[in-house]
Amino acid sequence: IEKPEVLFTEAIDVEERVILEQEKCDLALDSACRRVKGVTGETVIVTQELNVDQLRKDLQVILDHGVRSLAVILLHSYTFRDHEVQVGRVAREMGFTHVSLSSEIMPMVRAVPRGFTACADAYLTPCIHRYVNSFASGFENNLKNTRVQFMQSDGGLT
Repeated sequence: IEKPEVLFTEAIDVEERVILEQEKCDLALDSACRRVKGVTGETVIVTQELNVDQLRKDLQVILDHGVRSLAVILLHSYTFRDHEVQVGRVAREMGFTHVSLSSEIMPMVRAVPRGFTACADAYLTPCIHRYVNSFASGFENNLKNTRVQFMQSDGGLT
């Protein structure tokens, strides 16, 4: 059995920490930790803010390797999106042409499926955009002011 290749070429750990608030939590938390109500109504505790300076350094290494499409998955981003949104903003400012945020693509509790979906989106979307642009370039005025729909594998149109 041959295992398929992974869709990503590099991964970085982002310096930030968010945990869900729980009544029976025995962690010794600093009283200065920020508590935020997430979009799901759960309270999250930000124990470490996003280290944007380190993020820029790490993203620059990836850019220098020629990567232009990025998938972002942070734990608990289904309810607390702020750090993922910050990562996306910084990445776009630095020159990434496509950024897939798991909290936007698939805002669900389970991190692994969210990550798989964001990774697939980051891999496929630039290819699809190139295909659609190439398709349109074969027509007069690149199909400007023309509604074009493509059939999906489920028979629906998009």
